[in-house]
Amino acid sequence: MLDKAQLKKYQIDNKGLTLIELIVSLAISSFVILGAYSLVMIGSKNYQRANIVTNVQQEISFASNMVGEAIRSGDSENSIIWKLSDGSGGTDVVLYLGYNPAAVSSAEQKRVFHYDDSENKLYVYTSEGEVTDTADLLVYVNKADDVKKEHLVSKYVDSFDLESVCESSDVSPSLADYQGMLNVTHWPASYDPVTGSKLIKVTMTVQIKDRKDNSDIIYQIRN
Repeated sequence: MLDKAQLKKYQIDNKGLTLIELIVSLAISSFVILGAYSLVMIGSKNYQRANIVTNVQQEISFASNMVGEAIRSGDSENSIIWKLSDGSGGTDVVLYLGYNPAAVSSAEQKRVFHYDDSENKLYVYTSEGEVTDTADLLVYVNKADDVKKEHLVSKYVDSFDLESVCESSDVSPSLADYQGMLNVTHWPASYDPVTGSKLIKVTMTVQIKDRKDNSDIIYQIRN
């Protein structure tokens, strides 16, 4: 049988924490948790910022490459830049790069781009025929919403502009030249009507949240 001394040795110590010890423990735990949370939040924000920057760069690279390749394979004798009011104070832009009746597939056909300024979206379509007036160009502007979704290039294009760059003059056509065409088979008639131009300047800004990237490139039509 155990004596009193042995019983006392194995007796469970029921003494708890004092209030001061509890407060100190909670304070230390709070600092540790707050520090860990801050590190996690900083890391998360840095990752999100880096991810947005990457997405912006990829978006503008993708759109620029698509527009550039289409311009290079366009028809310089029939390409058209047309600009029109979108009804909300902005300017839509249409780039028609000709029509190839001998094309055996859509991949070989010329392209038509439409930038919707009110929605900040850029679309690309396969050329559906020769353009002889603005009604032919409006076909691409007035596509149904479900069709537009299938032809969306980017929904983050904050601004998009095109300009014919004359190879023999420093004078550029005005916005009115691009807007005032009723029967268009070439660049604006008031601008270099003899030789036209094979150079197109594409200015684009892509924005995702608060991040922007700009592209300002001159492409040359090969044909």
